Amino acid sequence: MEREVWRPICEGTTLRLRLRTPSANVITTVSRSEAGLIDLVAATRVPDWRQGWTKFARDGTLSDVLAFYFDRILVYIARSAFLNCTAAIGMAYGVDCTFQYGSWISELLVARAAPWAGPSGDTTRVIEPCQSRAIDSRNGSPRRRYCAAIAGGLNALDPHLHRMLYCYVRALRLLNEGFWEDSVSSLDAAVRIATDLVRDRMRNPAGNAHEAMIRQLRVGSRTDASLGELRALRNYFGAHPGEAGFWDFPDDRGDDVLVMFESVEQLVWAAARFERAHRHVHPIDGGDWSDWFRTHAHLLSNIVWFRLATPAPEPLSSSRPRKRSQ
Repeated sequence: MEREVWRPICEGTTLRLRLRTPSANVITTVSRSEAGLIDLVAATRVPDWRQGWTKFARDGTLSDVLAFYFDRILVYIARSAFLNCTAAIGMAYGVDCTFQYGSWISELLVARAAPWAGPSGDTTRVIEPCQSRAIDSRNGSPRRRYCAAIAGGLNALDPHLHRMLYCYVRALRLLNEGFWEDSVSSLDAAVRIATDLVRDRMRNPAGNAHEAMIRQLRVGSRTDASLGELRALRNYFGAHPGEAGFWDFPDDRGDDVLVMFESVEQLVWAAARFERAHRHVHPIDGGDWSDWFRTHAHLLSNIVWFRLATPAPEPLSSSRPRKRSQ
């Protein structure tokens, strides 16, 4: 058995979209909030690993630990599938979609289908389909085809790409909410993760890490310059309180920030191509979930098991200032 997970990713919007990827589907539904608006709802399938662990571990504490561990893994799988779609919609339409704050979530136990052909036919148990025709992404405008190509080319199961897409989507949400300086910090974090991705796959390449990332991802000179300006703005306004110009940041730097978003979108797509060529976590496509887990258990454990690890805190007054180089 598998679990079919339904989650709204954009509620109360005017965007009509039907998107199909190997791991998730996005469909248009009637909005439950306001007349005239619609919702985008995503569906995916994950293994049914949430129950039944008492059969293998009679000790109550051990079975609870196993249930928690595998529950976190299936949550990560579902988030990865949804993130492929929300990042693609953001890059194609500039709409910040998220599954974190949806007003509802539904899970259905369904028979395993290999490969997954899409949501089960009994959708009325979960949603009310929109009567207006939603244009299929494969047959629509160039932007819809671009969105479908991005969603199909992303693999958020990879930990680095997952973090990179998360930071991009968060930056887009901050921008749309008017938090321009904070969006710059989140956008720069996506660039840093791209550097981590290249360092991890290339086994610590020689030379400057950022230079290696630009070279391996084949980033053009204009994009490179824009990413450098992004780092400077992050250092001056995002990571540290700006000394001047903070009130007028959107007016003074707004056009530049929009260009930086385009540069990071190009970087995300380049990182996705690089990840595909140096893949560590393979999406399941009609295979067996158990085999997939055995292959990727070491990476998944780092993601879901040690997620609560934090640096050892200490009082701010006890922190020592760094010595300046002479």
